[in-house]
Order: sequence, then structure tokens, then C-alpha cells
Amino acid sequence: MRKTLKYSCLSLIMTISLCACPTEPDIDRYNLALHFRDASGKDLTKGIELEEWSYGESIETADWGVIPSDLYELGIVPRNYYNGELLEGPNRFPALYVDELEMNRFDGVGYCLSNSFTWSKEGNDVRKLTYKIRCPYVFGDNEEHEFVTYWNLDPRVTGVSAYASCYRIEYEGKEFTSQPVRDNYHVGIIVLDRCVE
Repeated sequence: MRKTLKYSCLSLIMTISLCACPTEPDIDRYNLALHFRDASGKDLTKGIELEEWSYGESIETADWGVIPSDLYELGIVPRNYYNGELLEGPNRFPALYVDELEMNRFDGVGYCLSNSFTWSKEGNDVRKLTYKIRCPYVFGDNEEHEFVTYWNLDPRVTGVSAYASCYRIEYEGKEFTSQPVRDNYHVGIIVLDRCVE
């Protein structure tokens, strides 16, 4: 009887403690992939070093992988933006995941640098993200390259995770239209003014 009472109390305490755990916040997820080609059409991301990659594949045929952090620098600047105007903020809700670049291979596109940026949905007006990327493997230099991206948010989508939709990318005075691909990513195809043999 004593053992039964002891286990019943322990079960009750565990149930209460699990119910008291904070729930995950609702988030907007911004999945961006950038495919880089040189002037001749060569894929500039293909062959980048990976420290982890798709299970069961070789590094050469991987569809996904984590790029070692010593090969790049990434900064993301979120801005509140609506109907063509910058708004004050954001100043209340921090990004939940920002600073990792991955490689994704998308059918019909090729290899891409990709990032999944998440932001708390509560009061979210972040529709403009500036990505500052330094990656000598892709760009052929040690300069910081800036990509300004514009996103649509759908306030009707509720739940733990909603996906923002990228509709425009600006780089070096040029505009690029992104295209949706698998896993709710939006891909921008960027042609760089460099030629790689």
C-alpha cells in the first residue's frame, strides 16, 4: 500500500510539473536559400566543406549539410516594414535562431547557402531582413555581402510555426524574385560577376 501511495504521489508530481512547463512561443519562420552562379553558370556553392550532412549519403551527393562556422560570417538585421515603409522596432522580441548557414540542394536549382530565421509571432511586423554574409568560398573575396529581403506574413496562420514568404531580394542594386521550393524555403538565384575555372 505504501509503495502504491508513493508511486501515485510521484506520478501526480510529475504530471503537475509537466503541465507547468512553459509552452513554446508561436513563431514566424523565415526560410531563405541563396543559389550563387558565376557569369558562366557554374554553381559556386557546390563542393563547400560540410561538418554534418544528410544521413546515408556521401558529402558529394548530400541534399543538406551544416557549413563549418569558420568558413563564413553571418549577421541578420530584422526590421519592421509594412506597405513600403520602415516602422519603429523591432525592439521587444529577440530572434530565436539566427546565426547558422547550411547547404541545401534543391532539384531544378542546385546547391544553396540557406538559413532558417525564427521570430516570435506576438506583435511581429518583421517583413524586412538584411543578411550580411562573408563567405570566401562562394564570393571569392573576404568582403561582407549584403542581401536585403522582403517578406509577407500571413496573420491568419496560427499555431506554433508559421512560414513567412519571401517575395523580393536586393543585392548590389539588382532585384531578384525568389521562388518557393521544398520545406517552405524561398530560393533567390544570384549571378555573381566572377568567373571560376
